[in-house]
Amino acid sequence: MRAHRVGGRSLGTIANGWLRATTFALSFPATRIAAAVVRKCRRKSQVADAVIEELYLTPERKRVPEVHLEIVRRLSDANSLRPPTDQLSIPSRRTVYRETAGLRSR
Repeated sequence: MRAHRVGGRSLGTIANGWLRATTFALSFPATRIAAAVVRKCRRKSQVADAVIEELYLTPERKRVPEVHLEIVRRLSDANSLRPPTDQLSIPSRRTVYRETAGLRSR
C-alpha cells in the first residue's frame, strides 16, 4: 500500500508538523496572547491617532503621505526601545488613507 503524498511529503509528515505546531501554540495561555495583541494594537492606534490629530485635523492640514511618514517615524523610535519580540507594526499608507477618509466624511 502506497502512502498518500502531498507536495512531495507524506500525510504523516504533514500531520506531525501540524501536531508539533499546535502543541507549541497551546503551551501558551490564549488569554495572555490575546491581551498582548490587544495591548500592542492599542498602543499603535494611539500613536496613529495622536499624529492624525496633530497633523491632519488642523486648519493647515498636512497631506496623508506626510502624516504616514510621521507615524512611521514615531513607531520606529518606539520600536528602537522595545525588544524584537514586542515590536509595534507599522500601518501601511493605505490604512492611514482609510482612517483619514473616515474623518473627512464626518
